[in-house]
Amino acid sequence: EASRMYGSGATLFVETGSTTGIRVMMASVAGPDSFFLLPRTVHMSVVHTLALLGSEYAFIEEKPVLEDGFLFPQTSPRDLSAALERYPRTTDVLLVSPDYYGQCADLSAVSSALHARGIRLLVDEAHGSHFAFGKELFPKDAMASGADIAVQSLHKTIPALTMASQI
Repeated sequence: EASRMYGSGATLFVETGSTTGIRVMMASVAGPDSFFLLPRTVHMSVVHTLALLGSEYAFIEEKPVLEDGFLFPQTSPRDLSAALERYPRTTDVLLVSPDYYGQCADLSAVSSALHARGIRLLVDEAHGSHFAFGKELFPKDAMASGADIAVQSLHKTIPALTMASQI
């Protein structure tokens, strides 16, 4: 039922929170030649997972600016494009949307641009599991926007038992 609701091919439920979900998501795509691009706003579990996997990565060079009151606005298409030019061996981009301040990336545009280059889009959507239930009120959720895999913390935004998450 969750796969139908979120438009995914499959759903895995995680009882130990989104940190475990992020580890599973990343391990499911990581290989010997994997190279991840990340915004500076990723959860520490992403960096810890990269260390465990031994995967290479780089941070997207985003200029910290005070835009609309936010020090780190969502990754712009310009910053992402520049990072892809700098790191052409990128296999995966992991974004946080919505971020901890509620800012959402234009995941549809990002996923189209990445898929045109054969790059997967992974999304830490921990604070956006409710988006699929209010399509007219909220931004499109990660899966509806073309993400390849998303992790959601159900317990943060919809009724679920403590640490309930899904991939």
